[in-house]
Amino acid sequence: VDGAETSTVLLFGDSLMNEAELQIVSQSAEFGLPSEFVDEAANGRGILSMWGFTDPPRESLQGYLAEHEPDYVVFEFTGNYQQVVAAPGNEEIVHDSDEFYAAWAEMYELMMGDIVAAGAVPITVIPPPMGPGSNEQEVRNALADAYLEATAESGHPVVDWGEALSARDCIVWIETS
Repeated sequence: VDGAETSTVLLFGDSLMNEAELQIVSQSAEFGLPSEFVDEAANGRGILSMWGFTDPPRESLQGYLAEHEPDYVVFEFTGNYQQVVAAPGNEEIVHDSDEFYAAWAEMYELMMGDIVAAGAVPITVIPPPMGPGSNEQEVRNALADAYLEATAESGHPVVDWGEALSARDCIVWIETS
């Protein structure tokens, strides 16, 4: 990003992205990155479930891309569902099953394609470690592997939560790309 230009950065994800928005914006200002941040993250949103939202996540993303015309999209979803979820085509699948991971990867690739087609650079954030006492850490690890595998061919950046949303590295990455 040229230091003289202002970049539009769309933040799209679940509650963790929503919570990180203030940190990202303050770090951007602290390090002098001229960016406009648009927070379209939402608590409870997931790639594979609507959770009461009026539009499925992919349709929401497509609308935000058209409305905001971002230069970058910082994309984060944890995958910490505890129920049956809706896969592409709205068929029901069980969380943490082979079908869940295949549907997640399919929807992720479709959404990355939407971001690129809109002329933006996707930056995928691997979710943070999950708490003990559940299978959520295994889900997080499997999704991290899926993100890395899906982006291996495209070369789109994938950054770890700790490096991206809680430290200046994401801002520096945007600034130097």
